[in-house]
Amino acid sequence: MLAQQRQSGISLTGFIVLLFVFVAAAFGVGWFANTYYANRLLLVDGLVPDFPSVTEVDALIKPLLQGKIKADDIPAYVDSLRSRYSGNEVRQILNATLEEVPQKSISTALQSELNNIVDTGEIDYSDDEPIEAGTVKIKYFRATIENGDLVANWKVIVGSDILSGIDAPRPQQILDDYDFYTFIQYTINIKNLATGTEEELDYDFFEDEDEQNNVILLQNIKPGEYQIDIEMDAQYYTEAAASHYNGKLEIKVNY
Repeated sequence: MLAQQRQSGISLTGFIVLLFVFVAAAFGVGWFANTYYANRLLLVDGLVPDFPSVTEVDALIKPLLQGKIKADDIPAYVDSLRSRYSGNEVRQILNATLEEVPQKSISTALQSELNNIVDTGEIDYSDDEPIEAGTVKIKYFRATIENGDLVANWKVIVGSDILSGIDAPRPQQILDDYDFYTFIQYTINIKNLATGTEEELDYDFFEDEDEQNNVILLQNIKPGEYQIDIEMDAQYYTEAAASHYNGKLEIKVNY
C-alpha cells in the first residue's frame, strides 16, 4: 500500500511538472508568434530607439497582419500611425509589413499610402556672420510641412553700400543714355528633382531687410528630393560707378 501511494505521488508530481512545461512552452510559442513581426521590425536600422517595447509594436501591426483592417480602412490606419510617429518611422513599419499582409488589396492600399508619405522634417538655415557692405544675404530660412503644404519663413538683409546706393544720385561719369536703374530683388525657385516641375516666387524691396512669414511655397507637396534656390540681385550706384551684385543660396532637401 505504501509503495502504491508513493508511486501515485511520483506520478502526480511528474504530471504537475509536465503540465508546467507544457504551459511554459505554449506561452513561449504564443509569445514568439505574437512578437515575430515586431522583433523583425525592431531589427530595422534606426527603429529601435523610437519604439519603447515589442508589445507596443505588436499592438500596432497585429490587426493589420491578421486581416482585421480592410483595404478601405488603410488610409485611416496610416493616419493613426503618423499621429504617433515620424514619416520615416511609419515608412519603415509599412515596408516591413508590406509583404506579410494577407490580401493583395491591402498590400496595394499600403503601397499607395507609402508612396504618399512626406516627412515633416524642417529646413533650418541661418547665417549669423556680419553682412558685407556690398552684398545681399539670407539671414535665416526655415520651412516645414504643414497640412501637406511646404510653408516657409525667412529674412533677407542688405549691406550698407547697396542700401545707400539704391537711392544715391546718378554719378556724373555715367552717361544719361546708359540704361541702368537701381533695385533689390530676390527669386525663390523650388524644383522637384525627380519630375523637373518648378515653382517660382519673386520679391522686390528697398529697405535694409525683407522678412516673410508663413508663405506657402508648395501646395500638396509630394515625396521626393527638392532643390530650393534663392537668387539675390541688386543694382546700385557708388560715388563713381554703377554696380551690380548677384548671390545665390542653394538648399537640397528630401521629403
